Amino acid sequence: MLFRSATLAISAALALSACKGGGAGAATKYIPDGAEFIGGMQLSKVVNEGGFKAELDKALEGEKKAKEAFDAMKGCNIDVMGLEQFVMGGTQKEDFAFVLVGAGVGVPANLTCINDKMKEMKGSEKDGIVVDGKKIKIDEGKDVGGFIVDDKTVVVASTSWTSAVEALVGGTGKSAVDGGLKDAVALADQSKHIWFAGKVPAEAAEGPAAGLTTAGGSMDMSGGGLGLSIKGKFDAADKATAAATAANAGFEQVKPMAGAMGLPQGMVDSVKIEASGDVITVSAKASKDDLEALKKKAMEGGLPGM
Repeated sequence: MLFRSATLAISAALALSACKGGGAGAATKYIPDGAEFIGGMQLSKVVNEGGFKAELDKALEGEKKAKEAFDAMKGCNIDVMGLEQFVMGGTQKEDFAFVLVGAGVGVPANLTCINDKMKEMKGSEKDGIVVDGKKIKIDEGKDVGGFIVDDKTVVVASTSWTSAVEALVGGTGKSAVDGGLKDAVALADQSKHIWFAGKVPAEAAEGPAAGLTTAGGSMDMSGGGLGLSIKGKFDAADKATAAATAANAGFEQVKPMAGAMGLPQGMVDSVKIEASGDVITVSAKASKDDLEALKKKAMEGGLPGM
């Protein structure tokens, strides 16, 4: 199914960028309250400024269905690699919603074109995408449903969330960024290429992380490098301070081994772990040359765990 294939391909782009290394605006308001995590990326900027378009093209060559989906969408006036935003939220269960923002994404004729191309490719008469006003029926609405917000915006959600998303598209209801994820989203810089935020499960808030309630972060891929910032909010300031102290002590112990592990010294020296009030911040930077060195080392099998 087209939208699933496209989503998988976009997820692959996220994974690639993380291995190398958004101004989400109104798109976030279509993720309903109840979401446990949310994140987004400015795909066109990741591709063009992240400097890995060739790698993504190569990866897609090995994913036939995803490539066919990308090509079909481009033939119907929707360039996936030119998408302005991709925002997704969900729960640890099967609830999810994602928002696609880009030229032509919400034009009914383009969506019908994609459906026709998919039918032709599959040799089937069965419609996978049916546009009915502002509603989009996907695979007969068994697992997911979609909604057109405007010519540039489409929201797709699991059936468990279609009612909530429909309300948000209609201007009612409550979004996650105004509800349960408000504190978490405040920790993430949505102007960066990739950002993420969410609630921290109780089972993960143990040991030095005891009292950690929410976390958020971002990736800046300007110039082909990577700037990473992750923040965690605790239920008390003294816990954030204790966590930063423990993290710095642990980092100082492994820092001397960084060179032997193949990590560029500049990247290691850029790591900062700081506490301010009830928030701990961990940041690091890697230049384009640093990332190329890491990639080369990984391909040679020289990085532990890669």
